Amino acid sequence: MADPVVTTFNFELARREATDLVDVTGGVAVLNRSYPISHAHNRLLVTATTAVDVSVAEAERVLGGAELSHRRIDWVDGDPPAGADRLMSAGWTFERTVHMCLAHSEEQSSVDSNALTVPFERFRDTVLQVWLGELRILDLDGRRVAQIEDVITLPAQRGHGHASAVVRHAVAAARARGCDVVWLEADADDWSQHLYRKLGFDDVGRASSATLVPQLHDHR
Repeated sequence: MADPVVTTFNFELARREATDLVDVTGGVAVLNRSYPISHAHNRLLVTATTAVDVSVAEAERVLGGAELSHRRIDWVDGDPPAGADRLMSAGWTFERTVHMCLAHSEEQSSVDSNALTVPFERFRDTVLQVWLGELRILDLDGRRVAQIEDVITLPAQRGHGHASAVVRHAVAAARARGCDVVWLEADADDWSQHLYRKLGFDDVGRASSATLVPQLHDHR
């Protein structure tokens, strides 16, 4: 099960970023014609129990109908339905994520995180190196909610506290902007979730997605 605040945040953000919304069986499809190759901006969001074959057909109808090269289905409230694993033999790849909300913070560490807020334009035309984090904020039903996204550390730079510094800095920035809910997501199979728990984040839900990129599959 997913946390209702996190689910609402994801849906509202997807709607705001979309240029088109299309009703599909069991949910809605979001499309952004400005970013046709972005999987995150063009996908199905499935909220109700729906057979896998039906969701695949809907992805083909909507995403294929928009002449997009990929197909993506997101199950926003946990694991995919029974039978989804068989999509792997057809070339689909799966991603399972853990949603985590800040339960308590290390206030002293947040104040002196040794991290800096840098405009994204500084990185736009260069290769991203070392570490990076992004903060997204939405006002939802009287609550200000922040998502910490894209905390990245190159393998060679890990173990020096860079990710912890970035997360603490983001938490402090969110608190300073009046956010009472701060959350992030982590790969269910990745080490980062253990770091986030040490920084005061608790598991509040799970989500899953399946993506098909025909060009890659056809050349295997």
